[in-house]
Amino acid sequence: MTTWFTSDLHFGHANIIEYSGRPFTDAEQMNRSLIERWNTLVQPGDTVWVLGDVAMGRITETLPLVAELAGHKRLVTGNHDRCWEGLGSRAQEWTQRYLDAGFADIHQGQIAMTIGGHDVLACHFPYRGDSQDFDRYPDARPADSGGWLLHGHVHEQWRQRERMINVGCDAWDCHPVHEATLVALIEAGPDDLAPLPGGVPVIDLDGSLVYDRDDFYDQVSERLVPSAQWGRNLDAFNDILRGGFGTPEGPFVIRWHESAATRARLGVDFDVLIDIIRQHGADGVHLDLR
Repeated sequence: MTTWFTSDLHFGHANIIEYSGRPFTDAEQMNRSLIERWNTLVQPGDTVWVLGDVAMGRITETLPLVAELAGHKRLVTGNHDRCWEGLGSRAQEWTQRYLDAGFADIHQGQIAMTIGGHDVLACHFPYRGDSQDFDRYPDARPADSGGWLLHGHVHEQWRQRERMINVGCDAWDCHPVHEATLVALIEAGPDDLAPLPGGVPVIDLDGSLVYDRDDFYDQVSERLVPSAQWGRNLDAFNDILRGGFGTPEGPFVIRWHESAATRARLGVDFDVLIDIIRQHGADGVHLDLR
């Protein structure tokens, strides 16, 4: 059984397509695609934490879409959920309807949990930051006591900002996020990461085959620049990411599978390599630790 996280689906909200740059032509296409992308990953026995803002539009049509989503679904409410306690007495009237729609349970505010041995908070709202020009709902935000926070609410503003990890679908190409991916980000430490772009080349690195730096260079040679001759050292790897060695034109994603196991084997070398990759984020090179 696998645990996944997501947020801010906004079923039925046509304007979110323009607001957040979603790759859909209308709300119906968006709804169907969100369901398809979810069900491609999530198996019936999996658990999915939804950190708020599930359905909008005609709620009698959009809320029932939850039943089409695979897995054991648990909701931490957001400001667009009609069962959110911030809406006052009306929220209680809607709680049963969200349960009937397919959520196993509903949580208000923030909850503490442990993922991969790391204690985290989960809440719809980040410590700070917003999709608007100012921080809305200050009373609903968790206090920053120095821990990691999984959240939504900010849509495409960031994937990670310091110790805040945005699980909202707009930061993850409209897919749920695997628990192991979040653990890998936590273990890589605080950082500022842009959302993963959709519709761009993805280079998959097999971490199960990487036991030392030479193994990593083999992966680069086979998967990133298969037709290029390069120096197989850190400076040369840095040059590859600048382009011109056969890397994809425009933005692309380096998806590092089994990154936690690789980190355990490589130690400091792992941190050096991901630091090099992340230095090229502004150039369109995105790192996705799995």
